[in-house]
Amino acid sequence: MVVYQVKPEQHSPFAKAEKVLRRLPGIEEPERGVFRIAGNQQNARILIDGVEATQMELENLDAQEIVRVETKVLSGRNTEGYEGEINIIRQRVKRLQFKGESRLGALLHPPKDPGGLVRQNLTLRTPWMDLVANGRYIPNVQSIESETWRGGTRILRTERRNLLEQFDAQRRANFFFTPRLKTSLMYSLFGANRHQTGRWIRPSMADEKFRQRNLDRLQRGDAIAIWEVADHHSLEAQFQVFEYHTRNYIPGYTSAASRS
Repeated sequence: MVVYQVKPEQHSPFAKAEKVLRRLPGIEEPERGVFRIAGNQQNARILIDGVEATQMELENLDAQEIVRVETKVLSGRNTEGYEGEINIIRQRVKRLQFKGESRLGALLHPPKDPGGLVRQNLTLRTPWMDLVANGRYIPNVQSIESETWRGGTRILRTERRNLLEQFDAQRRANFFFTPRLKTSLMYSLFGANRHQTGRWIRPSMADEKFRQRNLDRLQRGDAIAIWEVADHHSLEAQFQVFEYHTRNYIPGYTSAASRS
């Protein structure tokens, strides 16, 4: 195991955990947000205080909360394909601590295809418990126009407008019963909502409007218990539940006024 001490005062209040990992000499980042221990071919599992963390939790963790980073090469590849572990250790809190953060973003190029980003993070910490709530909503609009010609005459014009709404949310509760015994409960929601509206335009015929909706949703529940039987050695018990839902909705076609 290799231990890197981190000085919180060396980082700005806006820096995140990813910036800390990028500066450590024994950690590589083959692609953005993905880390591995130097010399390994496969990625490392990221933990926060010994509990496996999601990408969203890593993105929201402030650099000034980190006091050290521990890296460990695993003997043999596990079933998840990891070759190492990167454990981020935070400062222990002595009293109730609450933090909230929101981010808004917009994409206006080209103007007729706008997009955006809404992200929120809420954290409540006590000496024996952490409560974390993260959420993200990403809408994007795309306009598409196409034409069909035959013998030099346009026989069909199609106008489509696609709205893609991506969303995910996470809720986690960590309980620290003793320095060596901890549990974690997490609920995750991932989904995408696709709306397509448009119309078919034909010469001397009534326009036909159409619309379609597709919804995909994945829910996941995790329960983890970790007991550190000795320094750098622990036993884990994990239980997972998954639920996947998909729905396609086509209400039918409606006619609009005729075009001259």
